[in-house]
Amino acid sequence: MKRILYITTLLALLWSVQPSAAQVLKQVEVSKDYAPTVSQAQKLAIIPDMTDTVKMQPEIEYSVTPRTYTTSLMTRNFRPATIAYWDYNPHRPLYVKAAVGVPLASEADAYLSTYNKDKGYAMVYANHLGDYRNRHNIMDEKVKSHTTEMSNRVGGRAGWFMGHHTLEADLYGDSQLRHRYPTTGERIAYGKFNGKVRFGDEFVDMSRWNFNLEAGGGVFRHKVRRYEQKPVFSQSSVEIDATIGKVLGGRHLFLMQVGYSGTFGGKEIAAYRNNSMMIGVRYGFSRPRTHMIIGADYYYDKVKSSTDSPHHILPYLHVTWKSARNALSPMPRLMAS
Repeated sequence: MKRILYITTLLALLWSVQPSAAQVLKQVEVSKDYAPTVSQAQKLAIIPDMTDTVKMQPEIEYSVTPRTYTTSLMTRNFRPATIAYWDYNPHRPLYVKAAVGVPLASEADAYLSTYNKDKGYAMVYANHLGDYRNRHNIMDEKVKSHTTEMSNRVGGRAGWFMGHHTLEADLYGDSQLRHRYPTTGERIAYGKFNGKVRFGDEFVDMSRWNFNLEAGGGVFRHKVRRYEQKPVFSQSSVEIDATIGKVLGGRHLFLMQVGYSGTFGGKEIAAYRNNSMMIGVRYGFSRPRTHMIIGADYYYDKVKSSTDSPHHILPYLHVTWKSARNALSPMPRLMAS
């Protein structure tokens, strides 16, 4: 009995010890400082591609359209655009030129100007031209005295930029000296003074309505000294002009101009009168290779005491054709009265 009891007691002890042994855990932690290593740099055996994949090529279209709104009786001198020039070129305010030559002659020019691309410009100038050489009269004899021919001019011009429009004024005085060397050698001296005011556009950007208003006049005087009474011949003139224009729909050009000019004699030629009025219309259209402008001008030109008809009509046609190969192209122009 004791043996069985001992065995039973031993088994009970072993059973009670087994769960305790299973709960024992072992944990090991190892710590070590981190020491990074940097290997030596090596050059890659690959040639980089330096080709720029971004290419910028601006598309520029250039075309020349001649301004044809002129007739033999109507002069339109629009001042060319100058902003591009003054923006990219240094402006020198003073210009002087002087020259002499043989046979004896002289020439001189002087200009003083100022310009601001945002405000406007101003200029004064003087011009001289002289010719003093010997000449021959109607008998083919050499004439050494009283042969001088001389021209002198002094003037000024100014402009004020007002957005798209420009206000301009132009004044000048001109003096001429001549001699009747082929016959009597008489001295002839005469002169004139002219002025003009302009306000409007340059007719460059025709996508909007452009207009131009001009008014001017002048005085001419000639005093003859060979007679005892010394007669004076004088003449005055007045000019007024208005023009409007626009390109409609990108292809159709419309221009219209009205104007008046009058010339009035004075002193010995007081009986002379000339009044001229005009109205002109232009219509033009363009295609990729063809440009055409058609129109007509009507003039009422009345000279006092003249029996000629004062009515004149001038048809107008201008065609421009552009070759696909940019070769020489014809530009026929027809005007008739």
